[in-house]
Amino acid sequence: MSFKFSIQYIPLPLQHPCLVLNKTPEDRAIPQARRLLQRYPGPSSLSKAFYHDLSHYFANLGFVCRANWLIELAKEWLARPPKAGVLYTKPSTGKYLESEVAHLKGVGKYASDAWRIFCKDDLYKRAGYDVEVPEWKRVCPEDKELIAYVKWRRSKDELTSAPLPQ
Repeated sequence: MSFKFSIQYIPLPLQHPCLVLNKTPEDRAIPQARRLLQRYPGPSSLSKAFYHDLSHYFANLGFVCRANWLIELAKEWLARPPKAGVLYTKPSTGKYLESEVAHLKGVGKYASDAWRIFCKDDLYKRAGYDVEVPEWKRVCPEDKELIAYVKWRRSKDELTSAPLPQ
């Protein structure tokens, strides 16, 4: 199972690997993301980090500048966390993103789609909403890994909902 799918129930940490996986091969990005998540498991600890504390996690990936971005993301997450029923819209590559995390700095289509696939339903269920159709069935991702996951879920769903042969 892929790393980004193994942390699907931890909303902010899902954004960490999205930050690097869309620009870096998994074999380089995932070990760094794992180390980062072990040291900074949530937005509170991450928001208190300093640039020099985080920059070494990104050094061999080529984006030390992302350390400040990640600290700011954690602060934004704490100040305005995603809320069920509150959608934000922002332009992204000629289209508009609409999700509960679209307001966060640096969240583009990949991170927004990942949020919708892995985290949105849980947020809504915890808020008392009835989720009739899982969000992963509604998302049209463009990322090859997210597309593969959605196809896999659809095939798994078809198998479990198909009538058994007599």
